[in-house]
Amino acid sequence: MDLLIGTFHIDSGLILAQVFNFFLVLTILYYFAIRPLIRNMDERRDEIEKGLDDAKRSEDSLRRAKEDYQKVIKDARKKANDIIEEAVSKGELKKNKAVEDAKEEVEAMIRKEREELLKERELIIENIKEKTAEFVSVAVEKVIRNEMDKKRNEAVIKDVVKEFDAYKRTVPGK
Repeated sequence: MDLLIGTFHIDSGLILAQVFNFFLVLTILYYFAIRPLIRNMDERRDEIEKGLDDAKRSEDSLRRAKEDYQKVIKDARKKANDIIEEAVSKGELKKNKAVEDAKEEVEAMIRKEREELLKERELIIENIKEKTAEFVSVAVEKVIRNEMDKKRNEAVIKDVVKEFDAYKRTVPGK
């Protein structure tokens, strides 16, 4: 080894000083350059991971908000359809009630008109009875006054019946 040291002019003190200087520079570099770089890189990695987590949470939140929005829209449409159906059914009920009221009113009017027609019919029948009694009394009076024979009585009765028939044709409803 002495030969090697002599050939290459290696100085062991100088090598030791260079090794010491290398480790000294390495230590200084580690504390002042590499360590802050590693710390910065760790902080950046943590920030990036936090950003990714925040993005994932935001995406989940956005998805939930979208689902909630869809649910609210669906509920609103259902409520709107329910309101429309209720309005239609109420309209149908009102229409049916109006139709029933109109039917009842028409039936009441018909009953009233029937009652009036029956009263009028009663009056007409009463009038006919009175006129018939008058005709009969006139016929009887003529028969008694004239004391006619049988043929003359039949002619008078036929005459009175013709007058009565003519009167019946002039009375409304017959």
